[in-house]
Amino acid sequence: MYWSDFERPTYAESIALMERIRQRVIAGDCDGAVLAIEYPPTITLGRSASPLDVLLSESAQQAQGVTVVRSDRGGGVTVHAPGQLVVYPILDLRALKVRTRDFVCGLATITIETLAELGINAASWDAEHPGVWIEGRKIASIGLHVTRGVTSHGLSLNVRPQHESFSWIVACHMPEMTVTSIEENGGDLLALKEMASRWIARLGDRYRLQIEWLPRNRFIDEIIGESVDNGARLNH
Repeated sequence: MYWSDFERPTYAESIALMERIRQRVIAGDCDGAVLAIEYPPTITLGRSASPLDVLLSESAQQAQGVTVVRSDRGGGVTVHAPGQLVVYPILDLRALKVRTRDFVCGLATITIETLAELGINAASWDAEHPGVWIEGRKIASIGLHVTRGVTSHGLSLNVRPQHESFSWIVACHMPEMTVTSIEENGGDLLALKEMASRWIARLGDRYRLQIEWLPRNRFIDEIIGESVDNGARLNH
């Protein structure tokens, strides 16, 4: 199984790639894969999201280069921005013999263990408000979509994001919610690729998967074997 990292693709590009991989996993043509992404400023609306939770006006969106998109993941409104690591594990839960709820908790546990490795020991999982929290502030969000046992979407972890971007939304239907980051909590600041590598290594250990990194072009050739719609930039 393979993973690769993608710097600043559009949301449409990465979702097209994720969907192609998911379809191949469902068809039995691929065991799975993991995408690690750093997005440009992007607001996504999950299945339970309300457009009223987007606080940034359309003119401000255009001025700041922010894209607003609908998503089929679970949850409400979230924001992705440079300095945040987004990880999409595309895996067959039936092959892993793991229930969806347990897998979500597993992603949280992997994140908490990764944070502890970086020197942050106060993180905890909140099942009522799904995510990883530190003293009432959210450091990681989890939003999955599962079709025929195969996962898509995943987790976002705040490493050193632009905090003003979180003022653009009412996150998770919680106007009072505040966020935090690895940087704010004094954790070891690694490049996002290295952060992804450590997180994915723990994913492999937990579910007994051998996950090898490949450069983007080799990853797409190996996993897809053909071009991806709207994804030409992903090869660069």
